[in-house]
Amino acid sequence: MKNLLREVVTYALSLFIVSLFVAGIVIKYELVSILIAGVFLTVAFNIIKPLVSIVGSPLKIVTLGFFSFITTAISLYIITLLYQGIRVVPFDFNGAQILGIQIPSFHAGLILSYIIVSATIYLTSKAIDWLYDTK
Repeated sequence: MKNLLREVVTYALSLFIVSLFVAGIVIKYELVSILIAGVFLTVAFNIIKPLVSIVGSPLKIVTLGFFSFITTAISLYIITLLYQGIRVVPFDFNGAQILGIQIPSFHAGLILSYIIVSATIYLTSKAIDWLYDTK
């Protein structure tokens, strides 16, 4: 129960952080809405994602693991169908320069938005988990 509550808080916090920095996700900024979204993410990543991963395991092997981002995006898409508090929308990235590396501007359509948002949520939640596990 404690681990489940920790996952809900982790996914809710990562969803909130991602919504601050990525223009492709729109959520209601109410605490209850973010916690409900965290519950949906926890359920999706513990039930839906393994099922999609099993079905798509041949694609995961062929794409050298890139399909795992697609399974996360599919889980996020199912969540947006079930819960109206989260929406993923197309967005324009204006470009950036980080440590001498220039990222050009581009338009992210809906599918690319789902992939970018889901990858960012995944990486953010892993970073939060890492902060929890420092002992």
